[in-house]
Amino acid sequence: MRLLTSRFGRTPPAIGIDLGTHSLKIAQVAFHDATLELAAVAALPVAPDAQVNLQQRLRFFQDTIGGLLSQGDFRGRRAVLSLPSSCMYVHRVRLPQLDEQATSRALLWETRGQIPVDVTQAVIRHVVAGAVHKDNEILNEIIVMAARRDFVEQLLAAAGKARLEVVGVVAEPLAMIGGLEVASDNDQTARTRIFIDVGAAGTRVYIARGSRLLFARALPIKADDLSPPTAAEPRGAVPARQKTEPALVCSGAVSGSSAADACDTAVLECEPQSPLPAAPAPATAAMRRLRSELNMCRHYHEATFPQYAIEELILAGGGCGNESLRTHLSVFMGLPSRQARPAVPLGSGIAGPSMRHPVWSVAVGLSLSSTRLAA
Repeated sequence: MRLLTSRFGRTPPAIGIDLGTHSLKIAQVAFHDATLELAAVAALPVAPDAQVNLQQRLRFFQDTIGGLLSQGDFRGRRAVLSLPSSCMYVHRVRLPQLDEQATSRALLWETRGQIPVDVTQAVIRHVVAGAVHKDNEILNEIIVMAARRDFVEQLLAAAGKARLEVVGVVAEPLAMIGGLEVASDNDQTARTRIFIDVGAAGTRVYIARGSRLLFARALPIKADDLSPPTAAEPRGAVPARQKTEPALVCSGAVSGSSAADACDTAVLECEPQSPLPAAPAPATAAMRRLRSELNMCRHYHEATFPQYAIEELILAGGGCGNESLRTHLSVFMGLPSRQARPAVPLGSGIAGPSMRHPVWSVAVGLSLSSTRLAA
């Protein structure tokens, strides 16, 4: 892979900037002995009034990013921005196998009326998940990610006023997968995994093979709604919840019905994860719904890509420390499971007991993506 260089040596990778609804997180990877490591991170809670007002959130970003950069060992002003999930819509379509330009044109028609924004006023990006067979025809399964054009322009303008040199804008699902250890899988070693991110406002489900996104879904099931049985308890029992440290986590809120077809369109949103209470709370209905939704996601994926059976479950984000939930979902889905791990090791100045590194996956993935822009 060709990396960015200058006459003074290797140019540092860009700073990844993750502007969520409730927090602004930034991270930068760096080269150490020819390998990449996480060199700097910083975060700042978004002001309460900016959490509910998009214009004020952009102003908050513009006014605070400079000070945040001064808190760590960040190098340069080059940046890759996340397309905030709260302003992004995800839709799934199938199209004939076309070239890139023809696919982009066709998506303007296919997404018209399917996302809650006029396609002529939207920035639309897509990922070809893979080829599928239907009625003796080979089609492409495509994941579409869209945002209002005026918001993207305002985000870039705010970054410019903050004297950042923006070298890319990446949709959050792609940044998250790219920021985890599994992104380093190559074609020979890649495994198909389901990522479950349980947050304060909802749950997001991704299925990916290495860094290749195959499926994305958001569910309106909150962390506080869930109280999974322990491994020793029968299904349906309601145990005390496991205590976890406060952390920032990305969560999802679904738009539309919860039927299988509702997988087509979702609105994703980032929110802070609060500590789970220690007291038990009846939530068997929410757990049953989560299991049902996960089954629908799995069945759709395996019907679409039967050659890529899911091999592992990964709990990511702020919920990654909830071992009770991970064990329960692992047993229910019959999959080995583990906590998310970073795509790069922590630098010597980063490690600490309070660092929940998987929470930084989006910002880390953004910074890592800059090492591939010139490849």
